[in-house]
Amino acid sequence: MQEVWPRKVDAERASELLETDPVEAQALIKRLSLGPEDVFVDFGCGLGDMVFLAARRARKAMGVEPSASRVAEARKRFQGIPNAEIVQASLLEFRSPRGVFTRGMATMSLRRLDDALKCEFFRKISEMFQPGALFLLEDMIFDFDRSELEERTDEVLQEASRHFGFSWDSRKDEFLRVLKEEFPTGFNDWSAALEEGGFLIQDRWQTCGFYGGLLAKRR
Repeated sequence: MQEVWPRKVDAERASELLETDPVEAQALIKRLSLGPEDVFVDFGCGLGDMVFLAARRARKAMGVEPSASRVAEARKRFQGIPNAEIVQASLLEFRSPRGVFTRGMATMSLRRLDDALKCEFFRKISEMFQPGALFLLEDMIFDFDRSELEERTDEVLQEASRHFGFSWDSRKDEFLRVLKEEFPTGFNDWSAALEEGGFLIQDRWQTCGFYGGLLAKRR
């Protein structure tokens, strides 16, 4: 089983590859229907943009981030915001009390886990979420299984070229690295991983042919 977490320079480039603009970030938070009693967690939170938005709506907002440099920078941003917390931990090693979270998300972070570790991740976090809790996943999601990726790479690259437009030339190398070295996969495998933790899909959306989101509820 493998977990890939980029070096600092790669993490910075990866964050720009499929970055979420402020309008889209607000839309993602809205899908979670955050209220004043919710406790929120973002896995692979980066500099904490989603944590910041959630802290304005929820009772508590937490971000989990493996990169020490990013955690240090994010913590500076959250000084003076008492209901926000940034934790440095591997996504697979993070621990929290049973049933503490009512809302959670992971954007562009879980593809760094191979399919077996995706399942392990959701099994491990399952007990941290209350029944009925919502979890939002947004990442590279294909309509086909990962086993078909090699033969369909040209198709994915053509779609990426259309999606990124004029910025494609500057993004192409990093995009190819993600396809080859990380573990984006198809809807069926993402769904199976969520179900390992007792999360049942409630909604699905696609931004383009290789990128989309899932909203799931904890049984």
